[in-house]
Formats: sequence, structure tokens, C-alpha cells
Amino acid sequence: MVEILLEMIRASWEGNWLLHLHAIRKMIPMIPWCVAYDKVNYARYLSIYHAQMTRLEEEHPDIYHHMMEGGFSVQQSSSNQFGRVPVDQTLEETVNKDTQTVARKDLA
Repeated sequence: MVEILLEMIRASWEGNWLLHLHAIRKMIPMIPWCVAYDKVNYARYLSIYHAQMTRLEEEHPDIYHHMMEGGFSVQQSSSNQFGRVPVDQTLEETVNKDTQTVARKDLA
């Protein structure tokens, strides 16, 4: 399981869509573990996600090419080529950062 997790992280860092799909495929036999750890949404949607994403090239070629170019992760700094993170993580961190910042009031 650790190897699969490391592959998922590497796929995000590199923006490697095929490695991402490969890691997702390796996770499918782990679905009973998702149930055991009360991660019901992972158990419910993991195989569906994999099936839909593997058909992406035929059904939505423009989106497939976007994903192949690393569109499923975000690179916040151009100086670090392996500094990509998943889109949802980027949004979560940005929103959390904004909500924890004290609002500055203009003194007029």
C-alpha cells in the first residue's frame, strides 16, 4: 500500500497522468481496506473513476491531452519542476490560508 501511495505522490509531482492511472488501477484490489477504514466514498467511486478516466482518450480527447500535459496537478513555482501538487490539495491549502489570515482594515 505504501508503494501505491508513493506512486500517487510521484504522479502528482511529475504531472504524469499515465502513472496516476497505473497507481489507481493498483488501488482497486485495496477497496476492502477502504471499507475497513470507513472511507466509503473511495470504496464506492474508485473503480468508477478508473473506468471513466481510462476511456477519456476516446470520449474526451481534448481533456485527455490536458491531463497528459499535467493538467491534473498544479505547479505553483516554475523553479521546482517536481513541485506539483493535486488540484484539490492546492484549493484546500489556498482556502485554508485565506480563512486563517487576519483581514486588514484600511485606516482612513
